[in-house]
Amino acid sequence: MTNASTATLEPPEAPELQRKVAFYHYQVIGLAFLLVPILALLGMFDKSTTHIRTESDELSMEVSYATRHRYKMINDLIVSIQNRSDQPIPLVTVKLSRDYVDQFSIVTFTPAIVRITDSDYEVEIRDVAAGTSQIVRAELRGEHYGEHKGWVNAAAAGLEAVALELTTFIYP
Repeated sequence: MTNASTATLEPPEAPELQRKVAFYHYQVIGLAFLLVPILALLGMFDKSTTHIRTESDELSMEVSYATRHRYKMINDLIVSIQNRSDQPIPLVTVKLSRDYVDQFSIVTFTPAIVRITDSDYEVEIRDVAAGTSQIVRAELRGEHYGEHKGWVNAAAAGLEAVALELTTFIYP
């Protein structure tokens, strides 16, 4: 009697169940609110700045600009032009694409813009002595959300031009 009664007293095997994670709608919204501070702590909402550089035999150009920044925040775009030749350069024309600059508002250039065309904004730098650098500074306030692409180039008469591509993401 002990062997037969012992076998029948054990519980049956549990059936296999598929486990699913289920959330109510308000729980999903709560998770989103928790995600925002975590992303902020990881630096996802900070301004991100980059420095890019190109050069030819006579000209060198370095651009420092925000690759990611917030809507309505003001950021600087700085273009540094260096004369790498042994001779002074009387005039360097720096052009920034309208496709890029028009995505911003309250745009201020130093030195001032001398010409606006259908494709670009033009700034002139005069009398760049041999071995020296001069700077073009643009203050840009993010106006349109999303990724914006453009270019900047520098050219002088009789010299090879230099150009760089720009990409900035503006988020809310």
